[in-house]
Amino acid sequence: MASTLGRETLVVEATAVGLASIPATTAGYVHEVFITVEDAGCRWDIAEDPTASQGHLLAIGDTLTIKGDADIRSIKFIRTTGSSSSLEVSYYGEVAA
Repeated sequence: MASTLGRETLVVEATAVGLASIPATTAGYVHEVFITVEDAGCRWDIAEDPTASQGHLLAIGDTLTIKGDADIRSIKFIRTTGSSSSLEVSYYGEVAA
C-alpha cells in the first residue's frame, strides 16, 4: 500500500526544472506524485524540456498525477508568463514494515 513519503513546494521559473526533493524509498522509487498549481500557470513535459509556449498547459488550481519512477524523474516544468509558478508536490510510495 502506498504511503505519503514527503512533499515540497517547487518554484517554477523561466528555465525548465524537474522535481527537486524526490525522497528515497525502501522499494527504491516513488510510485506517484500529486501536484497542484498554486499561483501562476506553467507547462510540463516528460519527453523533452518544455518551453513557455510548448508542452502541456496547467492553469492555477489544476492538478496533475504522475505515476512511475521514470516519468517522475523525467518530468520538467516551466512558467508561461513573467511570474513564477508555485507547485505543491506530494510524493507517494512504499514504506518499510
